Amino acid sequence: LSVCTALDFFAALMPSWEERLHCTADHPERLQEIADLLTEAYLDNPIYIWTFGNDLDTRRRVLNFLNLGRLKLLGRRSEFWLDESGTVVEGHIVLSTESGMAPDFMQLVKAGILEIPFRFGFGVFLRLNAFLDEAKSRAANRFGKDGGHWSLEAFAVRAKSRGQGVGSRALQELMQSRVPPGQRVVLATQEDRNVRLYKRHGFVILDNASYEVKNPCICGEPVRIRNYLMERRT
Repeated sequence: LSVCTALDFFAALMPSWEERLHCTADHPERLQEIADLLTEAYLDNPIYIWTFGNDLDTRRRVLNFLNLGRLKLLGRRSEFWLDESGTVVEGHIVLSTESGMAPDFMQLVKAGILEIPFRFGFGVFLRLNAFLDEAKSRAANRFGKDGGHWSLEAFAVRAKSRGQGVGSRALQELMQSRVPPGQRVVLATQEDRNVRLYKRHGFVILDNASYEVKNPCICGEPVRIRNYLMERRT
């Protein structure tokens, strides 16, 4: 057998990414582990630095609380996979026709957002809501208010597995197996490294204008936070 034939043979024996995925709602025992993974993946995101502050420990605590609520809000849209040992959560993804980019008031209540001012202060709560309003408006303007597309959200791979093509393989196979031809997939990201990854998978930038978010706690000019709204048509 040639090397390529042998590789194809062993690849065929491996479970597909669809087979590797688990619904978070079916595994409440994994909820905290997944929230921890998402927290570490997004800890240095400029949005959360502005919203939750520069102190790393404080930002980690608030973001972890927010991610726990977000996972509950996502419900069955939230999916994860385990590493090769089958013991540790290696990655998480939301690839669905139901977007979580523009949650309504009751969804925010369900996610525990109203607990934030009492746990972490009204400043954090007000900045988070200011950002959510801006993100919701921008997404509606560029992606449309009536759906009709797939959304890629909360895509993260554990730090020790990055740089090995794990995320790329998962994204490529899931896009091919799940999204029907002629459909579009949209996403928002704030980090240049993510833009490079998504471009390799056929996404194009629709809008690279920075979020302009006014800090409701102080007077002054709005804060500019880099942002990319991207789209891929299958």
